[in-house]
Amino acid sequence: MLRALVKFFILLFPLYFSTLTLAQGVWSGGIGYLDQEDYRVDNEVNSLPFGLKFVPVISYRGENISIYGPNIRYSLLKGAIASSLHLEPSGARYESKEIELRDTAINAGLSVRLFFLNLKHTIDIYDKYNGSITTATLGHRFVLTESLFLIGSVGYQFLSKAFTDFYYGVKEEEIGTYSQYQPQEAQNKIARINLTYLMSKEISLTLNYSFTELDKEIYDSPTVSQKSFKAWGIFIASAF
Repeated sequence: MLRALVKFFILLFPLYFSTLTLAQGVWSGGIGYLDQEDYRVDNEVNSLPFGLKFVPVISYRGENISIYGPNIRYSLLKGAIASSLHLEPSGARYESKEIELRDTAINAGLSVRLFFLNLKHTIDIYDKYNGSITTATLGHRFVLTESLFLIGSVGYQFLSKAFTDFYYGVKEEEIGTYSQYQPQEAQNKIARINLTYLMSKEISLTLNYSFTELDKEIYDSPTVSQKSFKAWGIFIASAF
């Protein structure tokens, strides 16, 4: 029932966009580079969402809707206490030897911010792994100068059994190089830093860095080679 309601919400997104005009928000375009430390065993595909390192970025920021590449957010409530709807890619792409491709999923859900506490729960609406991701983080936006901003956060990422089994499990028919493995739900520790520099009124440069410490349920998978991994990205965009 919940999954059906979320899919219905996704169908309403075009109605929101149909009410937008360029005068009501700011569009920008640019390019970004993403990379991630390889923590899987003999991964034959790029583990990043959609398998892309260089990504064109089209973004929009309006009164309620924000778009950043494949990530869409609709603000329901703003301020120190806030709430938003989200549509975003998720997953940990992997393919190796007898293990068939575990591809990117699309998640949708709700977030709530209570001052420094951020809670977000999303579910797979593409029937890729049929599970959920919940994050609980403490974060803050620091204004370093008039043109330099830093956002930092630390917290936990809770992955459902369906997620971990799909992306880190080994099915019976895939036994060969890897032994069969069926992980339970997992709890990762996460830390993120986002640094944005406004080069001018139209051009911005953003640096992202994240660190993830994996739960034992994930690290014990025969497809995982280390207990943590880092990811980073750089983006440059210009308003138009």
